[in-house]
Amino acid sequence: AVGEVTGGLKGTNGNDACRLAPLGSQIYGRAGWHNDRWAIMYAWYFPKGFYMGLPTRRHDWKSVVVWIDNAELETPKILGVSTSVSNTRYKRDLVIFPRNFAGYQLQGPRFHHTEVFGSNTSLRFKIWPTLFVPYMGFADFDGEYQDLIMWEQLTDAARAALNDDNNFGRAEVPFSDTHYKDHLENAWPF
Repeated sequence: AVGEVTGGLKGTNGNDACRLAPLGSQIYGRAGWHNDRWAIMYAWYFPKGFYMGLPTRRHDWKSVVVWIDNAELETPKILGVSTSVSNTRYKRDLVIFPRNFAGYQLQGPRFHHTEVFGSNTSLRFKIWPTLFVPYMGFADFDGEYQDLIMWEQLTDAARAALNDDNNFGRAEVPFSDTHYKDHLENAWPF
């Protein structure tokens, strides 16, 4: 809240010291109109960046952009989802399946299962480790809900710290004033 920034964790020793968040974690958000669609960006901070399964640097950010038709509607429609696959690139999905939503389950025996549908507004995501750079994607199972703090709710000092590119090494804060519009453009799925 006062604009202090962690130094991250050294890009060594595997997942040492970054597997759990003992004080909990939060998601950062920023929303606004982009090309006549309402974009909601969610961003996660990680104290280490990985490449080819090995820690290589301090700091990493991953983000997801959920595109909806109109935030003013009582029940807006999700039109697409873009998930970050690198610092600036996004995978874009215009078809969102029921299994991508929180609460979705398959019940019963393997070949005679029943689908139990969940939410139609709450999506589930996870970080997927890969041979190269870990990326954000849809999760197969429900996880824990995390607190969300929107850009406008941050103090001026916190926004200034997030806007300072020197605070995060090679990692771009996707929702900072400097990078937000570029990330929305890179995530644009239409």
